Amino acid sequence: MPLTAIAEGQEAFCTHHNYIRSLKHLMNGSTLSHSNLGGIRTAPLPLLDSKKNLIDLTKKSLNDEAKIVRTDKDYSYASTSWLPVKTYYLLFNIMMTIEYLLTLDPAAFKIGHGKCSEVFTKRLARGEIVFSQTKLNTVYDQTIFSYREAPGANLRSATALDQHAKLAMKKIAHYKLEEWKRWKKISTFATRKHQQERQTFLGNLCTGRYATTAWHESDDG
Repeated sequence: MPLTAIAEGQEAFCTHHNYIRSLKHLMNGSTLSHSNLGGIRTAPLPLLDSKKNLIDLTKKSLNDEAKIVRTDKDYSYASTSWLPVKTYYLLFNIMMTIEYLLTLDPAAFKIGHGKCSEVFTKRLARGEIVFSQTKLNTVYDQTIFSYREAPGANLRSATALDQHAKLAMKKIAHYKLEEWKRWKKISTFATRKHQQERQTFLGNLCTGRYATTAWHESDDG
């Protein structure tokens, strides 16, 4: 493998590692609460444990994987293929359970991935649900693309543990733009039509399925 490719791979790993550490710091010890508990209707919750076993087993699996990697670092190369997927499904099942608690609707456990994220994010944007860590309550719009730090900041250890959080959100916003491009089968933005579609997408970045928030991109890593 060319040395340039190895160097680029090391830089990418270092960048993502710094971003994950920053998001993890934001999540550590944070709690989620409802801003109007008096407005929540009390009722039996017969389906509350519908996802509990799956959540518990997924979390245990992630913890077991982490222990194995600490024992044998070579295992990390294989585990990186499925750890993000496991983590995502852990968050997804937790979010469905939260939606059930708020709505008492059994359909909450059948909601699609995109819709689940969108509903949760809109509740966050309205201030209906609130994290104790204020930075987790931010729903970023297209201005995140303009965020800048000093060159090479992504590769350096943070002076503050959450320093890289906004850089992480910017990177994630770029990933979501690229995902949207693939979904729309747009190769370039050379035409006015595609430029207008991109602007519409960016204008809706903070409200729809592709909303960018720190809570949704964090994991137990």
